[in-house]
Amino acid sequence: LAALWRNRAWRAGVLASCLLGVLIGLPLSSGVYYFTAVIGQPQLIGPFMGIGGLGLVLGVVLSDQLTRRFCKKRVYVATNIACAVLLLGFLLAGPARLPLVFALALLSNLALGVSAPISFSMNGDVADAIELQSGQRVVGTLVATVNFASKVGSGLTSAVVGAVLALTLYQAGAPQQSPEAQQGIVALMSVIPAVVALGVAALVGRAYPLNRARLARLKAELAEHRARAAAPGV
Repeated sequence: LAALWRNRAWRAGVLASCLLGVLIGLPLSSGVYYFTAVIGQPQLIGPFMGIGGLGLVLGVVLSDQLTRRFCKKRVYVATNIACAVLLLGFLLAGPARLPLVFALALLSNLALGVSAPISFSMNGDVADAIELQSGQRVVGTLVATVNFASKVGSGLTSAVVGAVLALTLYQAGAPQQSPEAQQGIVALMSVIPAVVALGVAALVGRAYPLNRARLARLKAELAEHRARAAAPGV
């Protein structure tokens, strides 16, 4: 744990994983309220979830192609910024613009789908950085902490949704919600996750040090370090 904490890449990565858990969960958790209280068509909740899932799958497929050609850190930052912009589009959507609602669900989840596997692939890079820095190979503990952070983010999603609904006086089961409650639900679909997405982009862009050039140097240094350690008489 001490080796993890001393590593800047781990600190940035574990916090980004927590925020990413919030980002993935917020629109999906809020979608039920959105289609019930704002759109007024709860029967569309299923198709909305399906479109979001399709976007995630397509994003995962696209992620591999993008990271083969470009620095994964830059792709991660860019897709989170794109996700934020797309989520803000829900401010312009509504009952009269259902095609826009579903298009935004598809595209914003596609951007998230690109980010998610990059977050996991960073674990191996961080493990290499920690090994070079401390001489310890702590992959198991590293993955456990990152997964725990992601679960914390998922839990925070429920807390955020519950807090916003309570503050805007959402009435469960009421056939008609107040304008304040509807605005709160729209914020849960748009502004709030967009701010989280921008936070992830800023955190990784400024605090995560392992870009493509640095990773190439790190792997070369680590290979040299392992070769020396394995040499007879060392």
